[in-house]
Amino acid sequence: MQQYDCRLVILSFLLVLNAANQYTTVGLTCGKRFCTLFDLASVEDTFVYQYVSRHIVQVILDNVLLERLDGKVLRQYPPFVKCVDVQNSATITVMSVPVNVTCLRIVATGLSKINFVQRSALLRLMVEKSQLNAIPCTIENARSLTFLEIVEANVRHLDLGTLCEHSRLESIVLKRNKIRYVRNSATRSCPLYDALVFLKLKENRLKSLNLMLFSRFRRLNFFDISNNRLASISTGTLTLDTIERFDMNNNRLTEISFCTWMLPRLRSLMLWCNSLTVVPACVQSWTNISFLSLTSNKLTSFAIESVAGLDNLQQLYLAWNRIEFVKLNGAQFPSSLELLDITGNLLHQLDLSFVPSRSLTVKVEMNFITGLDVNSTTANGSASHLTSNPIDCSWTLGRVQITGVPCLNGND
Repeated sequence: MQQYDCRLVILSFLLVLNAANQYTTVGLTCGKRFCTLFDLASVEDTFVYQYVSRHIVQVILDNVLLERLDGKVLRQYPPFVKCVDVQNSATITVMSVPVNVTCLRIVATGLSKINFVQRSALLRLMVEKSQLNAIPCTIENARSLTFLEIVEANVRHLDLGTLCEHSRLESIVLKRNKIRYVRNSATRSCPLYDALVFLKLKENRLKSLNLMLFSRFRRLNFFDISNNRLASISTGTLTLDTIERFDMNNNRLTEISFCTWMLPRLRSLMLWCNSLTVVPACVQSWTNISFLSLTSNKLTSFAIESVAGLDNLQQLYLAWNRIEFVKLNGAQFPSSLELLDITGNLLHQLDLSFVPSRSLTVKVEMNFITGLDVNSTTANGSASHLTSNPIDCSWTLGRVQITGVPCLNGND
């Protein structure tokens, strides 16, 4: 049970009168480390800040009743509290951020405009559930930003040129907006290109995207364009030397080729929930990949040659496609492969006679497999899962020759 400072409990009876002896309903409650200020309705109500003790790490402004939350209100915010928190305030439409605020978190407001003063010290900006329809144009005054997040707003486009001068901005999260296109209006080399590491454009309305817009970003490590409406991705010769994780899940891609893409450090590639009919061409040129997901596409066959040479590949997901034939016999079988998931396809046969991987789990549940030659199964397979097939030859064994494993009728 949370313990309250007795002094602050007594103060709840004194907050009926503010410093100007005017009636107010502002309320303040505090625990050991957190305070919540309710129903702030005027600048005069900020007199309650003086009762926030220095051991408090967070002060939340809840249900602010001002239409404009300006610098006069926020300048009085306790300077020892690292982040300004505003939440559940539908009345607020405009906010002006004082020069000394370094962290601002705004959740569930009617906010449609934010103003930043010149030489703003802001480092982190997080806005969730607002009415913003664009990245604020005055954000150029907040050049110390390291983290920018706008979630569940009405942002309709992203112009990377707006953030050109942000030499410290490492993370941009624009999730669950209404972004339909991305452009870059910058006409010169931007400090942003040497700063950005993390970019998430998940759950927007992108239908097409030119990835060449990002070829200048020299530190980009994580790129997420999942849950959009992408039917096409255009590139020339794309080089992203630093990217390690690329998410393109839940789009409308029917084909994609990686033959002109150079992503030498890529480790994780997510393409599940698209409409791909084949493994993308030239994916095997990215030899550092350890995780590849093509789950829930429209593949009808798979040959291990399509990922030949990916000797760092550990997990390969092909579940919930329309695969009728799998060829696992190949001279360039990925030597580090630990998991192959082919669950929920249309397989009737499975040949595991040549699997050079030292320890491999094969998941083939919910197919239509009626036969398996257990005696010819490779010694390297450590586990196989065939439940919910007409036969069940599942086993989990060490690296030993597998013989005499009973094949049970799936209905038994």
